[in-house]
Amino acid sequence: MRCTSCQHENPTGASFCEHCGLPLRRPCRACGKPTSLVARYCSQCGAPLGASRHATGGDHLGVSSSPEPLEGERRQLTVMFCDLEGFTDLSLRVDAEELKELLADYQEACSRAIRRFDGHVAQYLGDGVLAYFGFPQAHEDGAERAVHAALALQADLVVLNERRAETRTERLAARIGIHTGPVLVSQIGEGPHQVTLALGETSNLASRLQSMTQPGTVAISQTTLRLVAGHFVTRPLEASSLRGRDEPIAAHVVLRRARVGARFRAAASLTPLQGRVNELAQFRTQWDAVAEGRGRVVAVR
Repeated sequence: MRCTSCQHENPTGASFCEHCGLPLRRPCRACGKPTSLVARYCSQCGAPLGASRHATGGDHLGVSSSPEPLEGERRQLTVMFCDLEGFTDLSLRVDAEELKELLADYQEACSRAIRRFDGHVAQYLGDGVLAYFGFPQAHEDGAERAVHAALALQADLVVLNERRAETRTERLAARIGIHTGPVLVSQIGEGPHQVTLALGETSNLASRLQSMTQPGTVAISQTTLRLVAGHFVTRPLEASSLRGRDEPIAAHVVLRRARVGARFRAAASLTPLQGRVNELAQFRTQWDAVAEGRGRVVAVR
């Protein structure tokens, strides 16, 4: 590997230049994969890497003394914002050690549910957790994964409260908002404080949606509902006017996953089969019978 500072050719796999001692690689902040200093995007996850002072003749340590220019990538993203209910009051009732333990349990539950469905925890904001589905790893069903993760998190918090009930009286309850829309993925800050965030109205709206629902529930936007229709049972919330927006926001509460038959019909409707209408109808009937416990599917052709 050629050093971008002294142009010395180093052995394959080297991390530092054997001639000048400068680093040859840097880790991607999104996925941790080692990348070349001249690379602008990670070859593993596609996250923007930003410019390197070392690669362009900067100081010896390769750290910029001034903010690097923002480099962004436009994406369609599903954003989930989770907020812990009554955290301010809770911090006044319990001591710092117990508050730290409680917050750690909550954040661990959030992280576990989000990772389970290939989501990405973008930021821990005190009692808030910001997560992305569709970055850095892209999925066609990112919206569906986000709703599954939200329901799993609410279920995990119920279990966590039951386990804590033996020694603690404080219970954890979270509000979750989910919205899908266009964002600009960009690096913000500098040095060790640099983070990759999705900028735009999508993240802001996800945060506002969680404030429209009750603790222990999940609210999704009309846009997200269209992407997950048939996979979940929902009910509409009363449209609410938000500051800065001319039109009220339509939102829906996710109650539970849909029955197997409904989910199958929703998936099948995306890719209609030509010349096999009767077979598809017969299979749907058999599948509904399985869901209701009245039969079983013998074979699928």
